[in-house]
Amino acid sequence: MMIPFSKWTHCQGVAGSYDDAYALWEATKPMITELFAYEGLIPLYAVAWPAQGIYTSEPLTDPEQFEGLRVRAPNINTQRFVDNLGGSPTETEESDIPTAFSTGRVDAMITSSSTGNSMAAWDYVTDYTDANLWLPKNIVFISQRSFDGLDEATQEALMEAAAEAEKRGWEMSREDNQASLEALEENGISVSEPNEAVSEALQAAGDELFEDWQSRADDEAKQALETYREQRDS
Repeated sequence: MMIPFSKWTHCQGVAGSYDDAYALWEATKPMITELFAYEGLIPLYAVAWPAQGIYTSEPLTDPEQFEGLRVRAPNINTQRFVDNLGGSPTETEESDIPTAFSTGRVDAMITSSSTGNSMAAWDYVTDYTDANLWLPKNIVFISQRSFDGLDEATQEALMEAAAEAEKRGWEMSREDNQASLEALEENGISVSEPNEAVSEALQAAGDELFEDWQSRADDEAKQALETYREQRDS
């Protein structure tokens, strides 16, 4: 059985574009493959979700707007990121987002253009700051036992199909991001990039996350990051 797995994210400043996110995936794939193998699993391919941005009910022009801002934060990294900005992270199920906005339980949310489009975000916010905070990935994998139960020809065919699916998936993600941004604007949401002051605040919050990661990362993880940076900058 193959199951999508979405956990691996990249902080702002490390990989904030599709090209960088793919290069980081390539650099970390051997390490991730080892981690999956420990659990008896084989990663087949990964595809990036469109980059995360910030939905608000007013234009986001000043870092001070983050102070006390109640932001829907669905996971620990997003919660820490919001904390670093001075905001108030709020856990809210996706299905409860419209109610959370209408009742004032949340003032903003961090998610992608694609999710905002599918959820009709224009019903409860007016602005989307296209900040390219990070690009989460979905990883599709198979159990080692199931893979070993296939004959050699089928194994080869599966891996070839996975490689093709990865290539197609990244292209489709790019296309979906662009189409979703256009849909947001068509439905009245103002889409803009962060100004210099906001961008600096977002970068500082991302740097704090990265420094925390570095304090916990082992040598293998640090080497994978160094490999990625060398490939990106070459």
